[in-house]
Amino acid sequence: MRTTGKSRLRYLGFFLLSCTLMISALEVNLCAQQGEDILLKALKDELARSVNQLQLKDMEKPYYIEYMAEEIETFSVRAIFGAVVGSTDNKSRYLSVGVRVGDYDFDNSGFMSQRLMYSSSGFRPLVIEDDYSVLRKDIWLATDSAYKQSLELLAGKRSLLQTKVETEQIPDFSREEPVTFVSPRQSLEFNKSKWETLVRNLSGIFKEFPAIYNSGVNFRVRITNRYYVNSEGSVVRQPFTLYWLNAHASTQAQDGMPLKHFVPFLGTSQEALPSEKKMRTAIRKMAEELTALTSAPVLEEYYGPVLVTGEAATEIFAQTIAPQLSGDRPLMMDQRGRAVMMPERNLSNRLNRRVLPSFFTVVDDPTQSSYGKHSIIGAYKIDDQGVPAQTVTVVEKGILKTLLMSHQPRKDIPRSNGH
Repeated sequence: MRTTGKSRLRYLGFFLLSCTLMISALEVNLCAQQGEDILLKALKDELARSVNQLQLKDMEKPYYIEYMAEEIETFSVRAIFGAVVGSTDNKSRYLSVGVRVGDYDFDNSGFMSQRLMYSSSGFRPLVIEDDYSVLRKDIWLATDSAYKQSLELLAGKRSLLQTKVETEQIPDFSREEPVTFVSPRQSLEFNKSKWETLVRNLSGIFKEFPAIYNSGVNFRVRITNRYYVNSEGSVVRQPFTLYWLNAHASTQAQDGMPLKHFVPFLGTSQEALPSEKKMRTAIRKMAEELTALTSAPVLEEYYGPVLVTGEAATEIFAQTIAPQLSGDRPLMMDQRGRAVMMPERNLSNRLNRRVLPSFFTVVDDPTQSSYGKHSIIGAYKIDDQGVPAQTVTVVEKGILKTLLMSHQPRKDIPRSNGH
């Protein structure tokens, strides 16, 4: 067989590429044998490559890049009137990429473009297998897309500010110390038939109540391993576990009004959930209350004070006050008419002023994982931007002292407090 010089060069190129892929595969196999996390390695390696090489010709180079990946395993069971109607397992991975162009004082963040409003800038699916080369490819494609979008946003932001007078120059991003926090990776391992039996038995309680037309018991356990790396040097892997069981029922009153009721049970472990006996008691009580409502008299219109206690008081605080405690600055938009649609945070301009009665002190402590015998959902040690969680007294004796801050500074609060 006769070959030309170009053919020899082509064969040599294929040979060198094959050798490179074989070496990469051998390194990954060695990492797997040593117990190293392939997903974490792919995130770190692609971050290093992007920091050094990501730049379009004649365009600005990113000054900051971050990756957040979530590996989620779930198991769910659903039962109706004593029969299991669904039992599923699922595993998924998602990736979110943040690319900042410009510098810490002025970058592409805080600006919303009408054209890019519905683009996929949030979590995107990531391959679930520990295939190092495919993971690197997925991360690279997401990074390339995020970089190009950031360039477009920065150009739009600069254009908008040419016609807008800025009275205060506040940095767009704060510098924070890098952290390394790598907890053991968790996986979904437990007795599935045990939970199927429990859900089936609990759903059978509703057969005792003929006034209830529809009902069900749903159970789900979710284990999330959350990864975070950024170009400042932070490397984080922390697991989160949630057990959730919900019993729900519905019927209608004698006048046709729809009636619904439910009772949830949540915990960060199996041990945090109530015993089966307590669940049965709570579900039966809920069914009795719903049955009683079918014949309850209709309340006439009422205008006057309402005393709110228990869970209702907590819910009112969560919906009215809690969203106002964020330190995020309002977005700039290229279409000013859409700015009125953004949620307002009126408390952000009331620092050191009274916002609640003097007997209120509000503390946000994301490191607290339990209260008495109850586990607290949502506790964390490192926030989603790689900053250690901090206990923050937001309101002290009715006075707003500070806000819950991310990497985005404010004039009076220049650093993140891990929220």
